[in-house]
Amino acid sequence: MKKEYPANKRYTQSEFVKIARELGWTVTESRGKGSHYWASKEGQRGFPIPYKISIGVDQAIKKALGLK
Repeated sequence: MKKEYPANKRYTQSEFVKIARELGWTVTESRGKGSHYWASKEGQRGFPIPYKISIGVDQAIKKALGLK
C-alpha cells in the first residue's frame, strides 16, 4: 500500500527528508552546504533540501520526488 502525501501541504525540511527516504532516495547531510541536505537516487537528478523552504522550492522538491 502506497502512502499518500498531499500535494497542497507545505512540508518542513525534516518532513521532506523523511518522505525522500521512504520513496527510496538517499539523503546525506555531508554533501549539502550548512543546514542543507542532499537527496540523490540512481538514475535521477539529485537536489538540495534547504532548512528554510520557500513556496517555489517546496514545489520544486515535490516535483523532483514525484508528489505533483
